[in-house]
Amino acid sequence: MRVKFKPILLFLALVLSACAGSVPEQTGVKDLEEQLQTLGVAPYVSPTSTTLHATQAAQVTQLSPSACPGRYPAVESLRPEYHLSVYLGIEQHAAHVEERIIYPNRTGDLLSEIMLMVEPNWLPGVFSLSGIEIAGDQVDSYQLDGGKLSLLLENSLPENCSVEISLTYHIDFPEQSGIFGYTEDQLVLTNWYPFVPPYQAGNEWLAHSPGAYGEHLAYESADYFVTLELADPPENVLVAAPAPPVEIDGKFSYQLHGARTFSLAVLTDYSIRQQNYQGIEISVYSQKATIREVDAALGAAVTALQVFEGVYGPYSFESLTIAQLEMYDGMEYDGLFFLSEEVFKTYNWNNRNMLVYLVAHETAHNWWFSQVGSDQAMEPWLDEALATYSELLFYEVAYPELVDWWWEFRIEEYDPSGEVDATIYDYPIYEDYRRAVYLRGAEFLQALRDQLGDELFFSFLRSYLEDGRYHLMTSEDFFNLLADDFGVDATVLRLEYFGE
Repeated sequence: MRVKFKPILLFLALVLSACAGSVPEQTGVKDLEEQLQTLGVAPYVSPTSTTLHATQAAQVTQLSPSACPGRYPAVESLRPEYHLSVYLGIEQHAAHVEERIIYPNRTGDLLSEIMLMVEPNWLPGVFSLSGIEIAGDQVDSYQLDGGKLSLLLENSLPENCSVEISLTYHIDFPEQSGIFGYTEDQLVLTNWYPFVPPYQAGNEWLAHSPGAYGEHLAYESADYFVTLELADPPENVLVAAPAPPVEIDGKFSYQLHGARTFSLAVLTDYSIRQQNYQGIEISVYSQKATIREVDAALGAAVTALQVFEGVYGPYSFESLTIAQLEMYDGMEYDGLFFLSEEVFKTYNWNNRNMLVYLVAHETAHNWWFSQVGSDQAMEPWLDEALATYSELLFYEVAYPELVDWWWEFRIEEYDPSGEVDATIYDYPIYEDYRRAVYLRGAEFLQALRDQLGDELFFSFLRSYLEDGRYHLMTSEDFFNLLADDFGVDATVLRLEYFGE
């Protein structure tokens, strides 16, 4: 189906400097905010990440000391905390990790068990667990089955009480390219530490097994405190991380608040190029990319932050890191994403290429994944369709003359088909999954926008983001908000695009 471009953002168009191969100047944000007023929605004033975190700070009802057992203190934070001390041997391709989790029970249930996801343990010979303590007591009995670790609590954990879990383990990274493991010049850590998945009412944890493609993990928002020590690092080593480091006595300390994950890459013989956008440090780590390709990625990231802060609201971290890896395509994490060498090579001295639109896509995941979480295995459209559609908004605002090109090259050329709410387990090949979730999903959002009109559509997206920030949202949340708060009956669209 040919989707006709309706130029909502022609009147939002920014005067953005985007000369081929150069980083754009920091202009246009004020104009964007002024022009957003024509949508009838108050423009966002972009606060710093500190301000954003302060406005989202937990206000927890303080319980009397007697309300929680002595071994389970009263909850002091709405979010789990992960304290990770990592001793990483680059030459050995191995890490020794001491981890401390402070988990607040805000599930509404009395918990007799805690589930941890241990992704490295899906691979044989990679993860070795040497010790577990719960509330200071050593645990000798546990069940580690594939990537799922079940811990029975000697005493059940009441609501609004917290438990401290300590783990000691060793990781021998596999030799493989991609987002976990090592090659000659990269050692990549994603989903490398045990973490508590979201809890569903009725004593169920949102714990899926891997599929052939797509992301199967769901995450609560959490606060991360990471200390990294490198064993005998070479002089030419760089660490690509989602937060700026503080170096003390040869150790690097990082803090990342309100994030779903903490990922990093240790890189040798790489270069780094940086650009500051309104206090957000944007960095590109590359080895096999030209200066023009790197600058194009920097420029696209600056433009994407300008556009998405204007359309959606504030970016929530102090920095944004892009790292070129030996991998396929791209992959997003909080404040950090990875792109393949092949993606950089698509740069053709203009903005009609995969490098530019994938930078926009992965940057958008800092809203549709990081801020608003979802069950990525069972409802991947909630982040992937929204991130894909964000590419369109990027072009509408910054490069409106390329909107028709985007629809044709990015969407129509690949024959969108299938049901938007497909799971990662539904299609035998990735291309069919992408056609349904990413591409057909973008068409659905355009159809919804056509039905609502621009003003109501963007007001809805902002409301959905506000409701979902630091939470997990579902398809029912999406459509219930449409119906209950906006009076929109999307039954016909659901039948056409979702088959329900």
